Amino acid sequence: MRITLKIDKQVKKGGLQSILFYLSHGKAGSPNQYRKHITSKVRIRLKHFDQINFRALPKHVDHAGINKAIRELIDMRDTALSNYNTANWSHEQAVNYLRGRTAYDNVDNYIETEMKRTRKPVTYQDYKNTLAAFKKHLNITGVVTWHEFTNYNNHETFKRNALKAGRTGTSVNSYFKKIRAIINDAHMRGYLHSKFTLNKQLRCPERPKRIETISPDDLMKAIDKIKTLRDWQSVAFYLLMFLTRGMYLADIVNFKWANLKNRVFDEDMSDAVIKRGITVDGDRMPLYEDEALGKVWLSLDKDKKKGHEWLSLSKYYEDGYDYLVHRRSKTKEQGNPDMLIRIDKHPTGNLIQTLQITVQYTHYKNMPLILNHSHNIDHLSIFNYDTDNNELHKKVWDNYQKRIKELLGYSYKTARKTFDTYAMELKVTSTVRRILLGH
Repeated sequence: MRITLKIDKQVKKGGLQSILFYLSHGKAGSPNQYRKHITSKVRIRLKHFDQINFRALPKHVDHAGINKAIRELIDMRDTALSNYNTANWSHEQAVNYLRGRTAYDNVDNYIETEMKRTRKPVTYQDYKNTLAAFKKHLNITGVVTWHEFTNYNNHETFKRNALKAGRTGTSVNSYFKKIRAIINDAHMRGYLHSKFTLNKQLRCPERPKRIETISPDDLMKAIDKIKTLRDWQSVAFYLLMFLTRGMYLADIVNFKWANLKNRVFDEDMSDAVIKRGITVDGDRMPLYEDEALGKVWLSLDKDKKKGHEWLSLSKYYEDGYDYLVHRRSKTKEQGNPDMLIRIDKHPTGNLIQTLQITVQYTHYKNMPLILNHSHNIDHLSIFNYDTDNNELHKKVWDNYQKRIKELLGYSYKTARKTFDTYAMELKVTSTVRRILLGH
């Protein structure tokens, strides 16, 4: 394919003529022959234009600006030819590039369509927040064009203004990672023509993170401050996160009975219980399964199917063989192995059951849909909702996150750091700690 710059023979209003990209491909008269004109936005007055050197003469109005625009057209031509000849672009991509078009006219539209369609709600929201920050620190009130979003000068100004506004270097680097992800996603899908590489000069130095951990005294002080049931729940959730080796909020929500495994039988716990039964007050009690509900029941009246109660999870903590097989919410899309979290009767089991009861009490009026219900109860689940519903997930935990900071002075995320710190003090190797934390 050949691409040349030409002057349109048609004279526009005011005596101006447009500069064209002229594309040609294939021999004249052959079936594969291709000829196309693409009109640029650059217009010149022919009598003040040097056609041999293809530049505006000093007599031309705004000759410096026109010559700069012509150099940009030459760069565009060279870029299109280079990418087409190296098979990076298709013919259509090269044409769209010279037209200045993409399938999405602006970044806002792309995020609200492609990114929203292909990403999880929380990831989509991250990209949306990044675009909002980009607009804020560049004082852009409307939509953001792809040229604005990929422009180095804008990136430099964004970095400077964000740091000036008090953003940390870590935050700015995180913004740039998401900007790069958005641009390269558009490139991968063929909507943009060039892959984006972040200039190293844009990267901010990061201060080493201060590892925040709590002490037993911190926890006791928090307990002393408890005045309400929700205060107690806030501290109890923190302790549960520590006991389960640094779980996050979404992990706690995703604890499921179906994922409880027995070390002896190495199979689903409900099946194992059916096989062995359990012992209550010295008597071996028969178990049976209600096919309609798909649940395991305990017969208190031995051989008769009456006087039943839900099979309590605590009934078989005592052997110490019960493990929750859990995939961390933060890394569930990666190749990390599942975590095995031992669930003992005390304190973990008791804490889960007490949280189940109290959360039912505090939420059954205002948020009944997030709870386990008696007709379909899950003995490991405190909540019952989809954590991909970012708005609902935030609503459930906002109050608890505020309370724990007031009571303890630290966020829930520090439970993970605290577990790691105490394991290190107990001389647990870094390899084992990483496994325990689900890395």
